[in-house]
Amino acid sequence: VEREAPRPAEPVIARIASCFPFGLQSLAPPLLRAKQSVAASEEDVPFRYLDGGYAENTALPLTLAKMQRDCGAGAMRCPTGEPLDVVLVNDGNSNGDSDGFGPFKSPDPLRALFSAGEPPADWVRGMFGLPSVPNPAVFAEAFPAASAWRPYCSVPTTRIDVWPHEQRNITSHVAEVLLTTIENRYYGVAAGSKIRLLVFSLDIPGVIW
Repeated sequence: VEREAPRPAEPVIARIASCFPFGLQSLAPPLLRAKQSVAASEEDVPFRYLDGGYAENTALPLTLAKMQRDCGAGAMRCPTGEPLDVVLVNDGNSNGDSDGFGPFKSPDPLRALFSAGEPPADWVRGMFGLPSVPNPAVFAEAFPAASAWRPYCSVPTTRIDVWPHEQRNITSHVAEVLLTTIENRYYGVAAGSKIRLLVFSLDIPGVIW
């Protein structure tokens, strides 16, 4: 009896890929066209919705780009020589350099906006260090020094990740800084705009995860 030759082992990654998308498509649901039903939504997908946190979690780069376009079109009052005023409320930690937990970390969304004078890389690691995303850096300056932050709110909390449980305040901080934009072609930000940024950092500890 002639036996069939053994098949070469299939690469593990190929076997894993055959199981995709593992339901992950629910993280990026399709935009429905006019009169299109949900049942037929995957047949024609013009765009997909995706949690902004996977790429950029402050919305500041897109806001700056829109402000610059509106200034150029005369749709917004932008006095010559005066900085543009921007307010940002950030849920990150003004004293932390990363977001997430354990091995699932990514650069802190607030700190990632500052290039510290270094040419920014085109791509960086996104949420939990999983996807590669366009670099969100839009400012030429370094992240504000610790001395630039002043407390504005303190809330008593109980840390239950340690035993015995600890009473520890969450103290939020605010800083006002004058900044200069750098070009970011991914988000449409032009270089050279002066920005007066008032940023509130809630400083909720990463252990909240």
